[in-house]
Amino acid sequence: MTDQAQNKAIAEWYGWKKVRLCMNAKSGLVGYAPDDPFPHDKGEQAVPDYTRDLNAISGAEQGLGEAMRSNYLDVLAHVVSHRFESDEDRVWKIQTAIAAQRAEAMIRTLGLWDDTK
Repeated sequence: MTDQAQNKAIAEWYGWKKVRLCMNAKSGLVGYAPDDPFPHDKGEQAVPDYTRDLNAISGAEQGLGEAMRSNYLDVLAHVVSHRFESDEDRVWKIQTAIAAQRAEAMIRTLGLWDDTK
């Protein structure tokens, strides 16, 4: 999936509405924020760049339910490396995963990964 397709998938899962392309936005996408009670008052806002911004993807990770977290960590471990030297190596690689790796793992965990996008 392209970064833009990944950002859109996470944003829509996270509750963003009417997500659409906009080249002026950092992520290339705009929409209506998920927790804005009056979205049309503020208008469209730039969708976070989940694939490049650790703060943005960290916020999205907080939306994973407790039941999904274990699966997410397993998927993230697979995304960052197919082989670990030790348990400490596994923990280190998961903790230092970049935003793009975390975004991919999240989308795969949610079952939203699409190789055609």
